[in-house]
Amino acid sequence: MQRPSGPKGTCETVGVGWIGAGSFSRAKLIPALQKISGVRFVGLANATGISAQRAARNFGFGYCCTDANELLDDPAINAVFIGTRHHLHASLVIGALNRGKHVFVEKPLCVNEAELNQIAEAYARSGRILTVGFNRRYSPFAADCTDLFKGRIGPLSMLYRVNAGRLPSGHWVHHPTQGHGRVIGEICHFVDLMGFLSSSLPVEVQAWPVDHLDANPEDNIHVHIRFADGSRGEVLYLSSASASVSKERIEVFGQGRTAICEDFRTCHFYRGNQHRRERSFFHKKGHREELRAFVAAVKHGVESPVRFESLYASTLATFRIRESLQCGRALPVHVCGPF
Repeated sequence: MQRPSGPKGTCETVGVGWIGAGSFSRAKLIPALQKISGVRFVGLANATGISAQRAARNFGFGYCCTDANELLDDPAINAVFIGTRHHLHASLVIGALNRGKHVFVEKPLCVNEAELNQIAEAYARSGRILTVGFNRRYSPFAADCTDLFKGRIGPLSMLYRVNAGRLPSGHWVHHPTQGHGRVIGEICHFVDLMGFLSSSLPVEVQAWPVDHLDANPEDNIHVHIRFADGSRGEVLYLSSASASVSKERIEVFGQGRTAICEDFRTCHFYRGNQHRRERSFFHKKGHREELRAFVAAVKHGVESPVRFESLYASTLATFRIRESLQCGRALPVHVCGPF
């Protein structure tokens, strides 16, 4: 299917419709979006009317509702932000694209391969921008890291350790029809960042459970990812570590250079005998930067800040990681295009 030539037209103001006002949206994303100029909060939809009213009032939305279709059918809205539970993402993304809306959806993009291919078809028809909340690729560390390895010859070796902590057994992320597990809901972040740092797509994955006695086998896993340029990535996703240890640590090696990031607050960059350190009081994970990039693309009528092929590959890789946990084999990641 031939995709239309891209987003058409420019606009001075982005009319926003927000679907799903959960705690992450309220605490992180909506406040960050409020600080971006040229954004008008038109409508907000949430599952419960009381929550929708409260969030709409607090953040200055023009109206609130409990039916997402009301937002999708509103001509004053040209960009839809989706922050619902995971199982609703795909249908809302497709519904928004089919109505000519630009779409920002929190991760994951969807929860299974059939949904992923349906989204690909809708995206190909739409000519609209679609991006996923893979914020870490927008972090200052990611920018500095790509600059450090600019002009490299040869692949990267990447190690990503995540001290995830345990979730209660009844947490909705574990729910088989709502959250679909931690691999799909969280590990997609780390696959995407390593793909961004290597400027390459994942082509093969293999995953192993660390403790076969875990009630949830996705709580402690090791993942190996091979990328198209020969780079290799290892993800250690653990709930068994001490809470005193940092949540995320990333190490990147190649051609006499090394980058290390600790919780997106302290970063070290080494080139030969040279060393530079960056420190921040805040966790700089790229949330504001990803929203600015999306809004700018909508305003100026340009292509999405992230190629759909990359979103597709990172998402498909997480499905293959989950399958590998079950079968114990390395599995290929075949990205079918063009997009």
